[in-house]
Amino acid sequence: MGLFGLISDDCKLRMSNDKYNDITSKTYIGIFGCKYDDVLMPFSDNRLHKEVIGVIIVCLDFSSILVMMFFFAKINTLNNEFLSNMDDLRV
Repeated sequence: MGLFGLISDDCKLRMSNDKYNDITSKTYIGIFGCKYDDVLMPFSDNRLHKEVIGVIIVCLDFSSILVMMFFFAKINTLNNEFLSNMDDLRV
């Protein structure tokens, strides 16, 4: 089928490891996402491993949650200040 031209040598070694022989048959049914273990970065010639990219994405998600918490706290503070000003103006 020509699938082995699309798979890196590291993936082939992992798939043909002896500990996996008793789990599945010798025939490959499907291979997903195992073309390369690293990803070419856009606008650069550098390649990053998939695990490094996963760590970067998790850190970005965590930092975005912290930024949202900051903005929600700021909105709450501004809202409370506005409500206290409105209470002071009430006759």
